[in-house]
Amino acid sequence: MRRSHLVFTVVLIGPILSVVMLTLPSADARVGMMRIELPTDWPESVRALWRDSLTIDISHGISEKAYEISFDDRYTFEETWPHVLELLDEGATITLESGTSYYARSGTTLTGPSVRILTPSGHTGKIRLRDGGQWVEIGPPWPDYVSSADGEMPEYVTLSDKSALFGATAQSPIWTPWQPGGSRESRAFRSRVDIILVVDSDIIDLNRIKFPPDTPIVDNRQPSETERARE
Repeated sequence: MRRSHLVFTVVLIGPILSVVMLTLPSADARVGMMRIELPTDWPESVRALWRDSLTIDISHGISEKAYEISFDDRYTFEETWPHVLELLDEGATITLESGTSYYARSGTTLTGPSVRILTPSGHTGKIRLRDGGQWVEIGPPWPDYVSSADGEMPEYVTLSDKSALFGATAQSPIWTPWQPGGSRESRAFRSRVDIILVVDSDIIDLNRIKFPPDTPIVDNRQPSETERARE
């Protein structure tokens, strides 16, 4: 039986930066993990937690960043949570998880009270369309036409159907919403900020925090031992 191997490269640069490059079996599948300062346009109370966070740069067909922040005490979490919510975009979701939270796209696992913030990659540049076509910008701000009638951005965008790319102009609908499980030939780019909240009912107690009234909540929590015993 053939085995797939993961290759890790660790780089230490000074006292505040550590980088782990995870190379997945396919040649173009890479995940970079860094403990560095958080984005400068984030609220200061969130940025202050960079020592308890991991920044993960994902680029393997899907382009995005994941910021994983762990919490050791209830006070710090409850003081920080309202400012984490400031990062949400229109159309974003909050997903509740418990126990072990595994994110397949980064290959990382959270096992305690924590927040995983999923954002656009932040990488900008251009991509050339097929057969010598025009160069188009990659990255936010994405064009308004990919949003819904309510102005909500999709989770991911990708290049529209290849047949529409020939002879495309700057006014053509080059980008289109992308759903997981769609075409494997197209590269997808995260276009909004979503949050995964890993709950432990102690440090992160849902009875003690608030959620934005119009934000969809996806409850993926595992049943507790007590709940399983009642079934």
